Order: sequence, then structure tokens, then C-alpha cells
Amino acid sequence: MTTTTGATTAPTLQQAVTPARIMGISWGIAHTGTLIAALDLGIFTCIAQGYRRAREIATETGCSEEGIARLLDAVGALGLVEPQDDAGETSYALAPDAAAFLVEGRTGYIGDLRHMHHELNFTVWPTLADTVRAGSPTTDYFGSDGSSLWTQVTPYLDQLAAAAQQWLAPTLARRLPPDSSVLDLGCGSGGYSRLIAQSRTDASVIGVDRSEVIDAFSRKAADAGLSGQVCGVAGDLREVIRAEPDDSHDLVMLCNLLHGYDLTECQALMQQVARVLKPSGRVAIFEIVPDPLAPMSNPVATFFGLQMLMTSGGHAYDAATYRALCESVGLRYYEEARCPSGPQTLITAATSPL
Repeated sequence: MTTTTGATTAPTLQQAVTPARIMGISWGIAHTGTLIAALDLGIFTCIAQGYRRAREIATETGCSEEGIARLLDAVGALGLVEPQDDAGETSYALAPDAAAFLVEGRTGYIGDLRHMHHELNFTVWPTLADTVRAGSPTTDYFGSDGSSLWTQVTPYLDQLAAAAQQWLAPTLARRLPPDSSVLDLGCGSGGYSRLIAQSRTDASVIGVDRSEVIDAFSRKAADAGLSGQVCGVAGDLREVIRAEPDDSHDLVMLCNLLHGYDLTECQALMQQVARVLKPSGRVAIFEIVPDPLAPMSNPVATFFGLQMLMTSGGHAYDAATYRALCESVGLRYYEEARCPSGPQTLITAATSPL
């Protein structure tokens, strides 16, 4: 380093480039595996119940103390538990987000996301390189190959989508006209449909999905006392909507649906949606929407697009694609709103001003 009066030159050596970030990325599978194992074993629930030391949690879960201690270290590295010195012994407290969302029985619990990993993600992600080579999915979960998967995961979908449902349903319900007819295509177990029906008792809601899913839809509607207001229809939604009369619905909902289909199928479905909407009706598309120019602005959406390559003929389409789909069928009035509690975006479109 050389000096002159009143000034100091900057160091000439640049900061060394290291592989640390790449190594951290390569351990991503360990992050997911640690979280899912902790959920499988009920670690977060044990801590919430007052079992805060490794030996206590091991006894409560029937696991080895050594195994639990190492798992807790890893969960701590994820920032989901906080180790504390407790009279010379380590005890653990839950981080605020873990306490809110990973303790069974609490309102915000989303821990059953583990079932999606066991039934889907741990199976498909190892096939990524082969899928990229082929350019097509090894298993089409949105086609006939998906029956077993949807039977397994449908009971947990409402729970995983609860925060999004609490935002979306009232957002849509407050804009419905009196005595509305709502068509929920790809309704799943019906969380969105039930909340709309509960907030708008004058509305009638029809949910459409495959037979192995619609049973759960109808059962949950009955349990909520909504059987007279909410009706489930089993079948291929693309066929069911073709039988619907023109100008028959005030709202058509496509929640977490279009990403499962290629653009040709999306176009055909949107044509039917536009046909069955009343002149003042609207379509609500609720999807994980990436930004191709800023992939890390919504990284879940970016990775979701890759997952769609492995599991369907569809894609995580960007906002421009959805806008073009809507405009191509005459739905030229268009709005977007990002869900505050998740990676999804609500797209609303209509033939008249919104």
C-alpha cells in the first residue's frame, strides 16, 4: 500500500472468490431432509409441549438421544429452534415462525407439507437431469398417472393453503353480485369454495374435480353445513365445463390449476371459461407466477416451473402469458394482486371494467 498526503490508496488485491455459496446450495437437500424428519418425529410439537432437552424429546418420541441431539443441531442450523444453556445442559426454544406454523394443533400449522415431499418431491427431483434431457415429464401427475398422488395429498391441501384461502376468498366474495353462481374448476378439497359460500350465503358454488378428490370436497362441505349451497361434480373438468350453459356463472375460479396444462389446453379451457361467464362475470386465476427477468424475486415460482417440467405438460407461466390468454378469449379487462401470505398471484379478468 502506498500513501500520499491526505489520501490512502485501496488494496490492490480483490477479495478471493470461494466456492462457499456453491457448497451451501449443494446442501439444500439436507435442509429439506432435516425439516421433514423433524416434522415426521413431531420435534416442534414436543418442544411446544415443554420437552426442551434432547433426552426428554428422545424419550417422548421413542428415538435415540444421540439421533435427536444431532437432529436438533441441524434444526438449529436452519434457525427453526434456538439452543440455550440451561444449568449446564442444552435446551431448545422454538423460533417464532416454527412456533406459529410447525406445531400440530395450532391454527397456522402447515407441517403436513411433509406429505407432499414424501409422495412427490423426494421422488421426482432426482429425475430432473433425465427430464431435462427428454424435455417431458417422467410421470404426468395432472393426467391419468396422478390418481394415487391426489388421493394421498388431498386431505392436507386445505391446511397448506389456509393462509392463501383466508386472503383470496373474501377478496373474491366481496365483489360478487347478489345470488351469484360460482364455478370452481379444479376445486380440490374445496377450501376456497367453502369460504366463499360461508361469507356469501346467497351464492351457489359448484366444485369440479376428479372423482378421487371430489369425495373429500363433498364431505367437507357437508361437515360445514353447506350441502345445500355447495355442490361437487366429479369428472374431467375440461369435459364438465363444455356441458355448462352459456352465460351461466358470475365467477369462474381457476386456483392452482392452469400450471398443470400446456398452452394449447389452457387456451381451450379459457375459451370455455369465457363462454360460460355472464356478461358481467369474471375469471379468477390464482397461480404461482414467476418473473423471468428477476427469477429470485419469487424463487418458489422459479423452482415451481422446473417441477412442472417433471410432473406435467404445463409450466409456471408468467404474467404476460396469463394476460395474453385472457385477452385472446375477449377478457380484456385485467388486474393482478400478489397474495401477501405466499408465492401466488391473483389474476382477475373480465369482458367489462372490473
